[in-house]
Amino acid sequence: MNAFTISLYLGYAVYSIFPYSENVLSIGGTPLMRTILSIVIYAVFVIVSYFIVKRVVTRSGRSRLPAMILQVVLLIGFLLALGYHSFAITRIYAFPPIVNTIFDPTTFFFWWFIAPLIVLFLLER
Repeated sequence: MNAFTISLYLGYAVYSIFPYSENVLSIGGTPLMRTILSIVIYAVFVIVSYFIVKRVVTRSGRSRLPAMILQVVLLIGFLLALGYHSFAITRIYAFPPIVNTIFDPTTFFFWWFIAPLIVLFLLER
């Protein structure tokens, strides 16, 4: 789980500076295709990062279900916030107003972005 969490951040870092994004996204003519292509580019960087990080990060000997559930919930929140602010998923799906309230504000994006890292830091001390 730790390697996956770290790879999400590394994947986003590489995605955000990838110089050929516009070239790849220009292939998709519709907003749906552009969003799908954005997600595919990000997923490729996450997968590559995961295999690299997996070699470095070792699994801790303890498995704690509540901590793992908290990490998963925060990672889902991170991915939704990333979708809102980087992949424009709202162009292809209309979320309920409560979901928009939680994930749409730019300030909340910062907190969703760092929350999994904070929990990872606190759990692995």
